[in-house]
Amino acid sequence: MIPDGMGPAAVTLARSYWGELVMDQILVGSASVASTNYHIPDSAATATAIATGVNTFNRAIAVDDERRPLLTLIESAEKNGMLTGLVVTSPIQHATPAAFTAHVDHRDKYRQIAAQQLEQGVDLMLGGGAKYLAAGPVTDEDIAANDLVTAMALPDQPDILWYPDLYQKAKEAGYQLITTRAELAQARLPVLGIFARDWLTAPLDRLHGDEDDEPDLAEMTRFALDRLAGNDQSFVLLIEGSTIDSAGHYYDPGWLVHDVREFDQALSVALDFARQREDTLLVAMTDHETGGLSLGRMLRDEQVGEKDYSRDWNLDILRRQKATVMGMLKQIRQGGNPVDVFVENTGITTIYPDQKKSLMGIPGMDLDDEDIEEDAMRVIGAVLSSHVKVDWTTRFHTAVDVGVYAYGPGAERFAGYHPNWQIGRMIAELMNLPVAGTGAGREQFAIDQSGKPSKPLE
Repeated sequence: MIPDGMGPAAVTLARSYWGELVMDQILVGSASVASTNYHIPDSAATATAIATGVNTFNRAIAVDDERRPLLTLIESAEKNGMLTGLVVTSPIQHATPAAFTAHVDHRDKYRQIAAQQLEQGVDLMLGGGAKYLAAGPVTDEDIAANDLVTAMALPDQPDILWYPDLYQKAKEAGYQLITTRAELAQARLPVLGIFARDWLTAPLDRLHGDEDDEPDLAEMTRFALDRLAGNDQSFVLLIEGSTIDSAGHYYDPGWLVHDVREFDQALSVALDFARQREDTLLVAMTDHETGGLSLGRMLRDEQVGEKDYSRDWNLDILRRQKATVMGMLKQIRQGGNPVDVFVENTGITTIYPDQKKSLMGIPGMDLDDEDIEEDAMRVIGAVLSSHVKVDWTTRFHTAVDVGVYAYGPGAERFAGYHPNWQIGRMIAELMNLPVAGTGAGREQFAIDQSGKPSKPLE
């Protein structure tokens, strides 16, 4: 299980909001997260390290520094007759699930990843990402990512490149296709459940919105465990709380605490399952921290020119928050006055002049540009965070060590500190599965003590 972007401060903030977390019961150690080319990693490199036991470069999806494919835990499980699954709240083609089920040199090759995932034959895939499965034209973004392997020219218009309908390929491969929460309960293996065009709705927005057709992470986890365990076969299941990371990228503490809780509820389902058996290993670890969250912040009151010495964070604001910054931006794009939208969704009525100016500037931004749209969410998040009295050091990830959680046979091996690629090796060893970094996989793929591959897979 991977709570994407959940650092120690996120856990502390969520615990202060919700009380003791289930994950607190099985915290056993910590892990470092550096990739081979940066101290600060991305999700592709960290997921590859966990999936293969081999450290690699940022943006890499289950390939090494020389762009050579690495045997993953899910691939190895399939080769050894085990069932496999992935449950995420991102597109299933996003970096973390992709690193267990595909091999490309850049994480943005979503169409290529989607095609490879179907070829892998994973028994259960639940999440978002419909836009990468449906037929459609090649876009400028696809060209920029060099994501053209699966594209083809139209017979009657050879100058137009087009992606094939991967839903049809999934049907031909025997997958049951489902798109709603109601269909989930009756689904059988193999199943492809795609519940959103892109990402699933954040729990806070779902709580106050009308996205009843989307299952939450705990529901998907419960379904996956029931189906995979119901065949008297061993299985490997990846579960990711994907949008904790998004909350950090956009400076939204309210979004963060709700997403950490959603992951904790899914972990509770998995832990209950493991406690009823003696043959199930549960390992959870963060891939990296996002946002550089700091708790507590001393502000200067701009109205009276005095320092505010009440440095503790303000949970009352988070309890009043009705929408994430993404949800608020959606309301602004629909014509809402930015300040009114902010006040309505946060209950904050004392907004300083510079904050009002920042918020009122949002409608003048080019919100059709994805990078600028993200900046607009950070404008809202920065104002919100200043009132909650938390702060963020970066819009990206950080290099801080992250928590490791484990329960079941071999859980004691994860105690203490380990680099993330070593966690991947230990999981594989405990399951007697070769991956690129260990066991029979190491015989095919020589690994030095730094976790870096030294020769290609045979």
